[in-house]
Amino acid sequence: RNVAKTEKDAQIKLKLYDPSEFHVINPNKKTRVGNPTGYKVVPGGTAASILDLEDPPQKRGAFSNNQIWITPYNRSEVWAGGLFAYQSQGEDTLATWSDRDRP
Repeated sequence: RNVAKTEKDAQIKLKLYDPSEFHVINPNKKTRVGNPTGYKVVPGGTAASILDLEDPPQKRGAFSNNQIWITPYNRSEVWAGGLFAYQSQGEDTLATWSDRDRP
């Protein structure tokens, strides 16, 4: 079992032929029986971008660089592609927020 300590650790590219499941838990909160609260993520079909990372559409849609992203809650970080993804230069996306590498 691998435990992600920061946002960079929690960026996951799924492999087509390797089945996987992920457990997301909150170690600070316990259930009635004493286990940490959380949930299990079982990915289904996935897709990957064929664009170069420097292409403007890929910069705006940088959330497609990985299939799973885990970030701390921030009220202003609601849309993975930024508030106006179509008009964005890629400065307000999930990839930019994750570059802070918060715990």
